[in-house]
Amino acid sequence: MSVVPSIDELDVAWLSRHLDLVGATDLEVTSVGQGQVANCYRLRIHHDAGTSSVIAKVPSNDDVSRSTATLQRLYQREVSFYQYLAPSDRHTNAPLLLRRTRRA
Repeated sequence: MSVVPSIDELDVAWLSRHLDLVGATDLEVTSVGQGQVANCYRLRIHHDAGTSSVIAKVPSNDDVSRSTATLQRLYQREVSFYQYLAPSDRHTNAPLLLRRTRRA
């Protein structure tokens, strides 16, 4: 499984490729939260069909928090939930990107 190491690595090209956005030209990033093992950002992507808004959850900037999460496989567990369990739960709105991500 590949985890995006930081918000800085989520650029227009990466998002276009993984979200099937055509003509993406601009990206706005706003911090919306910081947890113990992850940081959350709202991404507004401007593209040919308009503007899309998604929440990106990336590993914490803190080395200890990131190491703890990695050792406990927290990132893999969360992605696995959205890949395998959430699609069978009609009440869960599974993130599009995590549903499309495949384990390496």
